[in-house]
Amino acid sequence: MNKQVRPCLIALLSMLFSISLAQESVTTTVNYKVHLNGFALHFDKGKNTNQQSWGLGIEKSSGTSRSEKAILNGWNKYWELDVYKDSYSDMAVAGGFGVYRPVLQYLDFGFKVGLLYENEFKTKAGSYIVPYLLPSIQTSFASRLNIRATVVPPFPKYSIKGLVFLQLIVDIR
Repeated sequence: MNKQVRPCLIALLSMLFSISLAQESVTTTVNYKVHLNGFALHFDKGKNTNQQSWGLGIEKSSGTSRSEKAILNGWNKYWELDVYKDSYSDMAVAGGFGVYRPVLQYLDFGFKVGLLYENEFKTKAGSYIVPYLLPSIQTSFASRLNIRATVVPPFPKYSIKGLVFLQLIVDIR
């Protein structure tokens, strides 16, 4: 199997497996949110690194798993798709599945898994599309506006020094 295709297939299978683990017997309300991407803090920014990762995205949240049979019982689930400017000011597209749960009164912790397209990946990773599994934290205030921070850890093999990017999450119910 092609080295470029294998990581993408693994990510896709991981997403499908995650969804099967999160199946629930109770129907929940579907909720839509808009992502306003805007700031990326690079751990070791270079001369040409873009700190303003402006872009838009959408999220379809299906609520909390409420079945004792679900491994992700108590976790909120969502699908997301984002288009933004990457670290090199090129267009990037990320899409995947995420889960989060409360850890403090107004703070949630979670993970997202999916596929990411960036033009620069062809030279660094050998493929335009790479899989991801990333941790994130987000506020959970009882308002329509919240903030999510996602951490991209360092990947020295691909010259990625690591970064944290922020999203304003707008609930459009």
